Amino acid sequence: MAGLLVAAFSAPAQADDIACYGSDSHFAVFVKQTADLDSYVYFGEREYLDAPIPCGADSMDLAFLKAGESIDQFFGLFSNLAVTGSSTDPFTIISVFELPKTEPIYSVWALDYVVGPGGIVFFEETDTPATPETCPEYENFTMGGMSAIMAEQKLYDLATKEVQSLGEMRCFQMP
Repeated sequence: MAGLLVAAFSAPAQADDIACYGSDSHFAVFVKQTADLDSYVYFGEREYLDAPIPCGADSMDLAFLKAGESIDQFFGLFSNLAVTGSSTDPFTIISVFELPKTEPIYSVWALDYVVGPGGIVFFEETDTPATPETCPEYENFTMGGMSAIMAEQKLYDLATKEVQSLGEMRCFQMP
């Protein structure tokens, strides 16, 4: 994931939106930028258990990690795990950071996902080819130069940091 730096940072210019999040031990500041500038997430440690969450330009100076450039979604901070997303239509690259590590401990190209405190439920492309037999919508999906893929539903458990199959297969239309 490009754009990871370890240091202190100054506030970015012309931010459209700043949202702040906190867990018992860490904080995150998501800066959603304009169309011309990238979004960033700044991560830092809280001074003490349940310390006020710093929010705004000052919090960015306290950060130990800045993740950005391709991140356009922040899904949450769950204890010391932060979950971010990077849209790459039709997929979203979901990354899990175990703070204070500066590289994701897990990343997946996901389709049709839900992120919550227990984990991430998502569909991931498989090697199984989409055919009229495996994909009831195959004919409609492949009209006009589009394609179809098969994907399996999985769960990334935030507590165990393990991926498990949920058993459901689904066909998706691809550009």
